[in-house]
This record gives sequence, structure tokens and C-alpha cells, in this order.
Amino acid sequence: MVPRFSRTEFRLPNATIAVWPFHWLAELKGALPSEVISETQFPKVFSWIGRFRKAVSAAKSQAPKPVRLKGADAVKQILAAEFAEAEESVDQSDPLGLSKGEELQVWPIDSGFKHKDRGRLVSLTSKEVVIAKPSKVGGKEIHVRTPRHGFRIARATADAAAKL
Repeated sequence: MVPRFSRTEFRLPNATIAVWPFHWLAELKGALPSEVISETQFPKVFSWIGRFRKAVSAAKSQAPKPVRLKGADAVKQILAAEFAEAEESVDQSDPLGLSKGEELQVWPIDSGFKHKDRGRLVSLTSKEVVIAKPSKVGGKEIHVRTPRHGFRIARATADAAAKL
């Protein structure tokens, strides 16, 4: 069953999220030739796309308008914000054997691997690592969140500190 949406419900179930490629293709001229795929041949799919369009339109009409910020203003807002998570934890069963508060380096393994973020371990789960480090502007503590997949995590070494 395809879910129905009210104007106040914006959290979309997975089945609805799966419709976006069809919505996207239907918007591209010539991407779906009518002799191959059309509303006549696939009425339920096109009905699904229509419901998705209505849900997106309703969400857009009720959402606040985006505010454009210059870089310096964005930095001020970020540094003035509170952390979303009150307290985070480190998975003690993680095979890396890291402890909360340890100094780490985190970097991507595919590109940008010459830059390594260094900071104190705040959180470690099977999906994410979070380190705390001072911001470049104002020195306020920020949290740098990276996924576990595609990133290397290592204890910081003394020679790494000298290079930074």
C-alpha cells in the first residue's frame, strides 16, 4: 500500500522516498518516451508520482524560506549554537578499543586524505565518529562528525601534532 500524506505530515516513509527517481525522470523531457512508459501503461506508478508531487509541494509551501548567509555570519551562528546531543558515548565493544577523550586523527581514505582532522573523541558508534576540536575562529569547541565508512580513525601521535 502506498502511503497517503496530510499537509502536516512531512516525514516520508521509505516507500515514498523510493519514488523520487521516477519523479525526477518524469520531469526530464524525453527521459520517459510515451511509447515505452506512460500513465496509460502504468497508472499506479504515475498516481504514486502525483501523490509524491503533492506531498513535496505541501512541504515546500509550509517550510520556512531559506536564509542566505555570508561566510562570517554562518560562522557566528554555528559557534553560537548548542550541541544537539546532550551526551554522547563511545561503544566499548568497538574493535578499535578507543576511549572517550582520547586524542584522534580522522581522515577520508578516497580523496582529501592529506588533511587530517585532529581532536578529542566524543562519540564512536558503528556508523559514526565524533571528535571535538577548537574552531579556527574564536577557538570555541566544535564537533566534527564523520561516517565510519570511507574514513580512517587513528590515535594521534606526537609527530602528527608537530606537523599540524
